[in-house]
Amino acid sequence: MWIICNDKLPAPNTEILFVSQNCVYCGSLGCCDDGYKWYTEDRTIDLVSHWMPLPSPPNSEEGVAGEPGTANKQSDAITLWKRYAVAAQNGNALKWLRDNDKLIRAVIA
Repeated sequence: MWIICNDKLPAPNTEILFVSQNCVYCGSLGCCDDGYKWYTEDRTIDLVSHWMPLPSPPNSEEGVAGEPGTANKQSDAITLWKRYAVAAQNGNALKWLRDNDKLIRAVIA
């Protein structure tokens, strides 16, 4: 469930999903000298409106997109949401969601 940033902020340095200008990112909120900043692996993001915790890891032994499962299932969920964020940035979010429906259901189940 998406949380409005004006209502509540996530704990700093906790990996989450967040939305800025209709794009979904995976990253964290970090503290800095002039307040808080939203970070992904490679940049800072401005104008963040909503955030949510990462979904629970998948229950199956199969990893993301048919890759072998990993010891850390949360990494499968993170990988999935990062792939979605890239598709959303490229304007292909709906197509990506349709193409990956079964995989998404497995990860969030």
